[in-house]
Amino acid sequence: MKKFWKKATALLCAAAAAVQMASFSAFAMEPDNIQVLALGDDCLVPAENGSAADILAAYYGGVAVNRAETGLKASDLLSDMKTDTALQKDIKQSDVILVSIGVNDLIAPILYENTDLIDGSKYSTLADLTNGLTRENAFLVDARLYNIMPGVVQETAKNITSVMTEVYRLNPYANIVIQTINNPLAVDFNVMQNEWGISQNRTAAVGELYGYINVYLQGGTTNGGTEIPEGLNQTIQSLPNVSIADFYASYIGGRGEYSMGLILSDIEHMNMHFTPVGQVLLAAAAIASDPLLAEGDGKVIANAYAETGMDTLLAADRASMDQIIQNCTGNQRKTYELGDVNENGQIDTTDAFRTLMASSYASIGAKSTLTPGSRRAADADGDNAITMNDAYLWLMYTSMIAMNVEVDLETYLEENGRGLSV
Repeated sequence: MKKFWKKATALLCAAAAAVQMASFSAFAMEPDNIQVLALGDDCLVPAENGSAADILAAYYGGVAVNRAETGLKASDLLSDMKTDTALQKDIKQSDVILVSIGVNDLIAPILYENTDLIDGSKYSTLADLTNGLTRENAFLVDARLYNIMPGVVQETAKNITSVMTEVYRLNPYANIVIQTINNPLAVDFNVMQNEWGISQNRTAAVGELYGYINVYLQGGTTNGGTEIPEGLNQTIQSLPNVSIADFYASYIGGRGEYSMGLILSDIEHMNMHFTPVGQVLLAAAAIASDPLLAEGDGKVIANAYAETGMDTLLAADRASMDQIIQNCTGNQRKTYELGDVNENGQIDTTDAFRTLMASSYASIGAKSTLTPGSRRAADADGDNAITMNDAYLWLMYTSMIAMNVEVDLETYLEENGRGLSV
């Protein structure tokens, strides 16, 4: 390691001195496409217009890989990440990783594991489930969950933390975004009563379950006395090295606002698949979560939003959500050439420095400092990781160019291992 740093420092000093006397020759070599990965549960399963990952891939001019699964729990994802080599490869090769996990861990013990009181597997719609639920049963469910839910929340929080730790371990160079968990029963109760014909008492029973889930997510005490010191969303908000796509407050609605579950998800049919407008919102919230994600084509977001046909409704009924989306629509995509990490039109020592800094941040367990485009530009050897070897290759290249050595970038990189990684 000492030998490397001495060599790198010497090269850097030589290159910096030579730059004062020579301009760099032209180069033109495109980096690999940006890859966006969807990882987790129902919320990222593609809708009619694709998933948030597809929207983000189009926004960057890249490709999407979707590994989201309906019904997936945090424990399932953690197990898959440790045993599925194809999944591990997808994570390692991705530049933006979207994660949604945890909602099924809460839903299972409430709707599917107390079948004598409520058996969600019997119902295909929320209306049918509500008609099969009494307020007394809702209280009985809470009483039964009194002893188990603190443990469920604690175990789920542990698994979510382990999932994100494993994602980062596999790819500390990516921009990692996790969505806060939205309450699946955050629905408009007026629709349930006025359009579905659900009685007030049965709607109130769903309201009780909604309140319990809110506590599991945000912390506090349920009506039945179950105490949750730290909710799952509080755990998510405290995770290191990730960005948080959070629109929980807007999702459930403030005073005088209706909840958005029936607009943004398919909970009407007993799943948390996000609708087309929900996928656009999730993509926009991911972009808003980190300034490093802003370098994409905002027109892609604007067009996807308009195609949902829900833009007027969202602007009128939930301005805060509409604003999250609108804030992305003016973004401009940057186009990087391989090696030009700072997009200034040339490969120079600053690019080598940025590559070295990104490698250093990853080595100490810190959050990525590169945009998705600059990450691809920095990857000299094409192994989907930003390491000292990449910084070394850019230092060597800038030194040779600065000293007027004729060198072809593509040949130089191929001779130094680019294209050999699988």
